[in-house]
Order: sequence, then structure tokens, then C-alpha cells
Amino acid sequence: MKKIYMIDSDLVAKEILPYLQQDVCPVLVEDISEKSDRMIWIVSKAMQEKLNIEGAIVYEEFLEEMVEYSCNMFTCNWDYFYLNNKVNEAKNAETLILGSSYARFGIKEEMMEKAVNLSLPSQDLYYAFELLKKVCSEEHSVKNVILGCGYYSLFSDLSRTKNRGELERISTVYAPILNDWHNCFIHPANWYAFDESDYIDVQKLVASLYNSSYGQHNYFNNENRKRCYFQTKLWEDKSKYWGDLSETEKWKYGKQRAESHNKSIRFEETLGENIEILKDIAVYVSERNIHLIITVFPATIYYQTFFDMNFREYFYDALEQVNEEVHLVDCFGDPFFDEEDFNDTDHLNDSGAAKMTLMLNHLLQQMNECDSI
Repeated sequence: MKKIYMIDSDLVAKEILPYLQQDVCPVLVEDISEKSDRMIWIVSKAMQEKLNIEGAIVYEEFLEEMVEYSCNMFTCNWDYFYLNNKVNEAKNAETLILGSSYARFGIKEEMMEKAVNLSLPSQDLYYAFELLKKVCSEEHSVKNVILGCGYYSLFSDLSRTKNRGELERISTVYAPILNDWHNCFIHPANWYAFDESDYIDVQKLVASLYNSSYGQHNYFNNENRKRCYFQTKLWEDKSKYWGDLSETEKWKYGKQRAESHNKSIRFEETLGENIEILKDIAVYVSERNIHLIITVFPATIYYQTFFDMNFREYFYDALEQVNEEVHLVDCFGDPFFDEEDFNDTDHLNDSGAAKMTLMLNHLLQQMNECDSI
């Protein structure tokens, strides 16, 4: 058991004790006359100015360094901190939102009652299900699950992608939270792994700093994290937004985006696995009396025109194999959404997300009324 020595200071004792490593024993002392060079001390700034203990960790200076370190971590790996925090919050939610970037951009959970959004860019069915199980494995309040997707989502497996940046989402987000790599056999390095300390649980301390600063915020929450800042910009001039593009450019990039998704239709093995996952999700929620709402999000005409609609047939065929009750909201070609509602070729912006959320709220209200009869 390692020891760390503290002067009897309320500031240090209250602030640092919760973040000591489990194998560290705090020793509170009043007399430092018998101190040695091998003793590790942590003291308040005022106490250090008074006693001048050589090599002591000054709490205020340490905390200042940790705040700067944490801010860098939040910026580099926001998705991890957001998801890790919201997973715990989700146990008290009535509506749980899961799925890909379509659900991330396309739903304003702040417009819903007791809703938590765990969807993230490139989140596939496998990790959506794993998050669902993590939330509902213990006592929870979940009554509704909204699973956001596209027709092609049944052909998506994040752990098999050839895109290095996308694959790193597993090592930096899902593996640290779920301890699960799915089909990923070569594990990319986690560039945002926490620094290690023999005495302080750095991960726990950073998580606490995140919760105190951002814990009540949603994914898009301030001047630096607006929906419009996270467009899928296939065009070269990144200073341009979707609305700034010419008609010719919109057709060009709509085609490019759709064709990138069309390539996945060859992944038949992934389709088979995802159909089984979808069936398992339906059984899981049914056994817990949770409503499942599968939501297909809209896309611009520039994307729809070039999208392979064979995906739709596979999608509906898969739903036919689900024996449990499923509510489907299919907005892929819905004229209710116009060009001004999109962030890029196939993601909703603020106005589009507001429309989508109102639509889902109406459905949830209807289901709740039926439940109360």
C-alpha cells in the first residue's frame, strides 16, 4: 500500500481524497518534523508557503494543470466524454435515442421529455445494442427506444471499416466504455489514453471536471459546437456551408455521398449479422415492455436521386423477419422536409431536427395514450 502524506487541511482532504488510487493510503499529519525525502506530500498553496516542503505537490497548482489537461482531452475526444457521461444519465431517461449520425443531427433531445441521446456518428447496430444493454442491465426508467438509421445501416459494421479514422472510434470511444471490439481484430492505438499516476486516478478526476463543466450540456451546446459546424463537407472549400453551394455543386456532392454508401451493398455477411442484431434488439426491448421506434431519416433530393433503392428492399425484408412489435417512422423521401432543413446532403440542420423531433414527440404521445387505456 502506497502512502501519500497530507497536512491537516480541509481543502486538500475534501478535494483530493476521492481521486486517490485504490492502493494509496492517505496519511493526515500535523507534525512534519520527521519527514523524509521518500515521503510523497500533497499540500495546499497556503500551507506550502508556510512550511516549504521540498518536492511537495501543491494542490492548487496540480488542479490548474489538470484543468488545462482536461480541456485538451475534451476537445480531442469529445465523443468519449459525452457518451460516458450520458450513459449514466440515460438510466433515468424515459426515451433513449440510439443510432448513427442521422439521429445525432436529426433529433433535438432538449425538445423531448426525459430523453437522452446516445447516438454518435458511425454508430452501428452492434454498438447501439451494446449501449442499450449497458443502460437497461440494471434499474432504469426507459420506456421508449428510438433507433435512428438509414436504409443502408444494415450493411454497416464499424469494426470492419477500412477507414482508419472511423476505426479509431472504437479504440477511443466504444472500447473504453464497453470493453468491446466486436469484429475488430487489429486494435488501433487510443491516442487519447489518460496519463497515468501512481497516486491519483487521473481518469476519475478528469471525468469529474467534465461533469462539473459540461455534464448538463447536450452534444451541440455552445458557440463552438453548433450543428452547422459539423457538416460532412465533401467539397474543397471548407469555408462554405451547404447553403452556399451552387446547384451544380449540390448535385455533384449528393451523387458522391450516395455512391459512397451504395458500395456497402456487397457486404452480405454484415447484412446477415445485423438482421440478427435487429431481431435481438426487438426481443430485448419487448421483454422489458419498452417501445421500439425505428426511424429512417430524410435526405436531400441531391442524395436520393443517386441512392441505390435496393437498400430499401433489404431493409423492409429485414423488418418482416422481426416478430416483436416495432414502430417504423420512414421519412427518407418525405416532402415535409425541404432543402432548407439540411446541414449537408443527408443530415438535418437545426430546423430539420426540430421538425423531426416534433414528429417523434407526436408519436410518443400517441403511444403513451394507448398505454394508459
